[in-house]
Amino acid sequence: MSCASERGLAATGSYRGGWWRLSVSAVLLALIWCVVLPALSRRPGVRQRIEFLEGRGINPSAKFFTEQEAGWRNAAEVERRVRQHPEAFWGLPWSG
Repeated sequence: MSCASERGLAATGSYRGGWWRLSVSAVLLALIWCVVLPALSRRPGVRQRIEFLEGRGINPSAKFFTEQEAGWRNAAEVERRVRQHPEAFWGLPWSG
């Protein structure tokens, strides 16, 4: 037994249209992720930037600073400075 709104969607075909749009969106996203972005990463300007970041210990594919070793070093430096000069960081939630 189905509700009236589901029968209405199935009868008009818009329910199937939603799946079609979702499928097309997924394929487009996969093409961008697997074809376009790797091709861009091989361009000379982008390649130089990637090498620049990697040379400084930064993973250019990381999404969050916690995935970066350099991010943890920076966080440790901030914590050290907060302990040394708490008055300079009075507005930060973790500065106590």
